[in-house]
Amino acid sequence: MKPAASPLVSVVMPVHDALPYLDEAIESVAGQTYGHLEIVTVDDGSTDGSSETLARLQAADSRARVIEQPHAGFVVALKHACDVARGTYLARLDADDVAFPDRIERQVDYLEGHPDIALVGGGAVFVDANGKEFATVGYPTRREELVAALETSCPFVHSAVMMRADAYRSVGGYRTVFPRAEDYDLWLRLAERFSVANLDVPVVRYRIHTRQTTLATVDDQARWFLIAQAAHRARVAGGRDLLDDAEARSWSQLFDDYGIDAETFTSARIDGRVWHAKTLTRAGARAAARAVWTEAEELAGQLRDDGRRRDDIAAVRRAVEGERRRRRVRGLVPRRRRTK
Repeated sequence: MKPAASPLVSVVMPVHDALPYLDEAIESVAGQTYGHLEIVTVDDGSTDGSSETLARLQAADSRARVIEQPHAGFVVALKHACDVARGTYLARLDADDVAFPDRIERQVDYLEGHPDIALVGGGAVFVDANGKEFATVGYPTRREELVAALETSCPFVHSAVMMRADAYRSVGGYRTVFPRAEDYDLWLRLAERFSVANLDVPVVRYRIHTRQTTLATVDDQARWFLIAQAAHRARVAGGRDLLDDAEARSWSQLFDDYGIDAETFTSARIDGRVWHAKTLTRAGARAAARAVWTEAEELAGQLRDDGRRRDDIAAVRRAVEGERRRRRVRGLVPRRRRTK
């Protein structure tokens, strides 16, 4: 397909050592029912053969633009892709996820019909490392619900989002000071100035695999999630966003500046582990899930709440593990064979 002089949609995808899932992600974009698009990939210093896969994409599809950079990290690569994108709309997709065939068409139709909306996401079908579906997740759809949800959580799947490029740029885009939670920080800044929405149907297959998240990254996500919240509250109150300063600050300095205490951080670390443990349990990664559940319970023991949080975690764990057992009984999850 010949590229349009000015594509309406730029699908932006940072790539770093994304095998073995990269081919499926690319094919899901190339095969969209909506063709007035460009595929902007930034190869962030891959060493696993991803570069060769991207080269084949560029040779096969003239809509593809492959940009190479020395390894600088996910957020730098993502911002680079958005900076060079030419589309009126920016659609996100991670290199290990899969877009449904009509995902772009649905979201373009929605944004064209709702000129007041700056960002639209959608639901997701969660799949395991082998592509097996284990959950379908929906999110709030209306602005009021989303604004309320954003105060405490992230009600958008990053890979499912399409944004108006002019709105994205007007709020400063992704901020590379955030090594994690860069999407949450952006959603907050967009929602402060524009209306946002989710479609009420799944638009992506969101892959969960053990190598994408460690407990260290869960903690880092918790740190920067809290910082994004604190910066949002400061802006809404008419105060100064410390992250706008040219001088870089460490997360510990920002914790001090924003008054984020150890108890709050511990609670956020627990939240991250519970979400991760639930997802791993549903994906069938039982050994990995057990370790994360244990970490969450141990951290809960540090809170001054008379064990209430620990009891809550135990109840959630029982419910999620019971849900998996019920699925097995119904034949949705095969039983493991005993070995002699």
